[in-house]
Amino acid sequence: MENKTVYVSIANQKGGTGKSTLSLIAASYLNYVLGYKVLFADMDYPQCSSYETRVRELNLLKSSDQLKARATQNYSTTGFGIFPIIRTSIKDAIKDVDTFIKKSGIAYDIVFFDMPGTTSSEGIYKTLARLDYIFVPMKADRIFMESTLAFASTINEHVLNKTGVYLRGLYMFWNMIDKRERTHLYDQYEKVVDALGLPRMEVHIPQRIKFSKEVFTGDEPAYRTTILPPEKKFLRDACIDEFVEEMLKIMNI
Repeated sequence: MENKTVYVSIANQKGGTGKSTLSLIAASYLNYVLGYKVLFADMDYPQCSSYETRVRELNLLKSSDQLKARATQNYSTTGFGIFPIIRTSIKDAIKDVDTFIKKSGIAYDIVFFDMPGTTSSEGIYKTLARLDYIFVPMKADRIFMESTLAFASTINEHVLNKTGVYLRGLYMFWNMIDKRERTHLYDQYEKVVDALGLPRMEVHIPQRIKFSKEVFTGDEPAYRTTILPPEKKFLRDACIDEFVEEMLKIMNI
């Protein structure tokens, strides 16, 4: 693949699908463990929860000698510095990211665009059309699935492969898998997804309470974090390593 920055989003018009949390964890894994140059654009204005997570962690970094030592040790071992998170809006995101990259002079490998949880945001489909890949999380719930399938089908039919569109692929994947759920329920939903011509990823992300745990002290394991590599056992148990590996394969990176 040519050496270019890939624009990607884990996106869904329905809130509560874990898109922002999974985006942050995947970005941290790619940056701090695999060594990719990552940029993160938080477009979920005005709350910008990912950007605010970074602000909280940087403040904690200043006050916690333990956390500062861990971040320093990680950088000394790997040479992978803290990836930038910029705060932007849907309509200005592409322009702001392009400007940031140009000013930084850094050849970023991947830019994550953290979308707001509604398609009513001005310019959202125009921005989606400028991305390279979209990964859409599914949750085995009727209301969630109806909204998710409507969102993915709209992009698939009216955005993907249209003239002047950058978007090269949209892929569905299961997130927040509850092992207590009946297997045939997922089979039924997958038949609908396949009938709509929406490609599915092989990886299934399980439900984990630790997904929502931020770094609050200097010595606790890192899960959802923007300044440290996520804990290794958590990455395996939550299938983050498999998810990122499949993403990279799809994007041919």
